[in-house]
Amino acid sequence: MDATSEIEKDDRRELLGIMHMGGEVPMPPIVSRAGDETIMEPSSPSIMVARRKNKGGLVAASILILGAAGIGGWFVLKGGMRVVVSSDPIKATVFVNDKKMEGETPIPLPLKPGDKVRIEHKGFEPLEFDFKAGDKPEPKLRAKVSEIILKSDPGGATVTLDTEQKGPTPVKVSWNQGTKHTLSLKKDELIFNRDYLVGDLPDDAPIQLKPADSTPVDPNAPATLKLAGGFPVRVRIDGKDAGELTSSSKMTLPDGPHKLELSNASVFYRDSRSITAKGGQVIAINVPGTARITVETFPGADKVAIDGTPTGVDSDGNSSITVSRGRHVITVKGIKQAVNITGDQPVKFKI
Repeated sequence: MDATSEIEKDDRRELLGIMHMGGEVPMPPIVSRAGDETIMEPSSPSIMVARRKNKGGLVAASILILGAAGIGGWFVLKGGMRVVVSSDPIKATVFVNDKKMEGETPIPLPLKPGDKVRIEHKGFEPLEFDFKAGDKPEPKLRAKVSEIILKSDPGGATVTLDTEQKGPTPVKVSWNQGTKHTLSLKKDELIFNRDYLVGDLPDDAPIQLKPADSTPVDPNAPATLKLAGGFPVRVRIDGKDAGELTSSSKMTLPDGPHKLELSNASVFYRDSRSITAKGGQVIAINVPGTARITVETFPGADKVAIDGTPTGVDSDGNSSITVSRGRHVITVKGIKQAVNITGDQPVKFKI
């Protein structure tokens, strides 16, 4: 119970109604009685007085000192302050003096100077502080970052974490628990795909790879095309544009052989494949990860083109370009250089 419990019931409801004007707490209904009269008098921009005339003609007054409203706002109560505690990210759990509060950030709480506040959020380091008068708590939480080793069964699988290719397994990766991740593993015709939420980590046990079509097949259902991690691609099927395929979408295919053309201009990716679709089959499309390259030419510099597409970047070695991993042809002043991109790397050649 907050400090308003120490006044009469009707006066308490009036006080809560004034608090509601500050947007801090919901206002319960106020029951009027015959002969009662309530007068709200603003005495200054920051002080409001509620006067009640009772049946005997006496007047009772309640004074509320209002502070800033909204996130981080506070207002004075007897014995402490009601403070809106927020966090980045929001929806964190708050403990005051080791007692769990009802609700998640942002949340209004009655705090006194010296109260110990702890904020917890899955995937982030817990944060503790002692409340001080006038504080408007809105701390930024630090994400947990773990070094983990990804193992697979069978071993030697290529790993794609979000859009970055790693591997082969076993391979150590840095895992930021404060964000979502898409993890894909592939070896020959065996694959693994999973989306991880904030705070989730892969198991320590080896990840089991399975055939792409190991799920039960309904021969009467259409075949579907699915992206197995990596960046989105534009798809042409048998010469016709079929739209963009992402990690969260699928495309249906009629039974029979097809030619697929895949592209993503933003990372200079282009590929073509021949497949045969069968009813109910899920066909996983794997794409490579990305890498950053810097292009430096000598004795001079000029604009860089990759696979014939201008980048607008000078070949002075100062600006990086994100490309899909694999073979690319880099052109500067008509001089072409074929490069196999396997990771972040500089590219230098004479023009």
